[in-house]
Amino acid sequence: MKTNPCSGICNLFRSLPDIIIGIDRKRRILFANEKAEALYGPPEDRPCYQYLFGLEEVCHFCPLEEALEKGPVRLEINLNEGYFDVWLYPADYQGQKIAVCVLRDISRLKEMEAQLRRAQKMEAVARLAGGIAHNFNNLLMAAMGQIEMALSELPSGKVSQRLEKVLDRLGQGVELTSKLLTLGQGQVLEPRPGDLNQGLRRTLDLIQSLLGEDIILKAELTNDLPAVLYDPTALEQIILNLVINAQDAMPEGGQLTIRTFQDGSEVILEVSDTGSGIPPELQERIFEPFFTTKEENKGTGLGLSMVYSLIKALKGDIEVQSQPHKGTTFRLRFPVRVEHSRPRMRPRVLIAEDDELIREILREALVRQGLEVDTAADGQEALERLRHSRADYRILIFDLVMPKISGLRLIEEALVRFPQATIVAMSGYNHGADLSRLGDRVHFLQKPFRLEEILSLICPRPTSSVKEASQGLSGQ
Repeated sequence: MKTNPCSGICNLFRSLPDIIIGIDRKRRILFANEKAEALYGPPEDRPCYQYLFGLEEVCHFCPLEEALEKGPVRLEINLNEGYFDVWLYPADYQGQKIAVCVLRDISRLKEMEAQLRRAQKMEAVARLAGGIAHNFNNLLMAAMGQIEMALSELPSGKVSQRLEKVLDRLGQGVELTSKLLTLGQGQVLEPRPGDLNQGLRRTLDLIQSLLGEDIILKAELTNDLPAVLYDPTALEQIILNLVINAQDAMPEGGQLTIRTFQDGSEVILEVSDTGSGIPPELQERIFEPFFTTKEENKGTGLGLSMVYSLIKALKGDIEVQSQPHKGTTFRLRFPVRVEHSRPRMRPRVLIAEDDELIREILREALVRQGLEVDTAADGQEALERLRHSRADYRILIFDLVMPKISGLRLIEEALVRFPQATIVAMSGYNHGADLSRLGDRVHFLQKPFRLEEILSLICPRPTSSVKEASQGLSGQ
């Protein structure tokens, strides 16, 4: 049977973007529009199931009889070619009742729906991970604070040594929650003054295990470097990304050198390899997101982009020097930390924290420093104190996640009412708060933190440890 020329009703369908064919009761094709013929050719004498799907038998899902007897039918089918949305409409054509079959390829739509479901699933996992990490960080904070306070009251001996070991173990829990927060998109940078070499040494063993036996690792770390501001987790991410790039550039082996030294008011970190190098025309683009010279499925193009973002967030800079077949050197510059002397004063402190144990640990630690401390159990109570108390608060410590009113709202109020105050925001996770826009007066501490860390921010005089501070007070 030859297909009739498209006329009458089928002229309506000729140029439509969907696949449209007319089918009689014997599943013979009476007409096909341009889209159908462009994909499958002229129908000739092929039945619809052979023409569309290459089958030798009637489709098991075929609703032709239902459409002819009861009216329009819609279904989705999944074939090797992809997903199709299929409509069958009854119609009169040249004196007989037929079905007009409309097929729309929805494979791309299905793929996008699957991607959306995966994204929603990952968002749910991220929220769950962030929530778990937040609660776990509060538990760690309370436990670490109690141990630190106990250590400050105990003489040196076996008990204090055991407590120090417990504190070290809890520190491993901090690293675990840090990974959960990364999954939950809640981690923020916590730059602290410190020895860059100390952070690097923590990563060297991991680097050696990554490189294998074909690549020699050489570390040239200059001793007694001045302190710089850096975040240990961010530094690890920076180094690992640079090391992975170096490893990919040396498939047959070579040498990787990590070097630190001081250059004027900066501490320099260099990561050098003896690999294939980077062509000059590509060096300006290597820090662009998604730019990669690696083979497909072997790189995302995000590694160096992340390195660039992290070093900029730490107020540093990065340069690259490379020659084809002669290797590459990435040079990272960290500004030296300038210490400012603190005036001796007796400031008043307000702590807003809904976890009672953490609130009391912080209060006791600060009272031992000779500070006058007020506390609030939720955001509303803290806001009332900010608005109506006659106290001249110079130090404000707010948990970001509290009942009734958030810590971020308190910070915005405090910036106006107490322009001279130092503000410390703390949280088990970032909770999406963009604190960087609030200026240098606002410091962020990721829970759990050591009491020494918060004392270093707000203590009116340098204190090397909680224990020394306690002993100093007891001697006054």
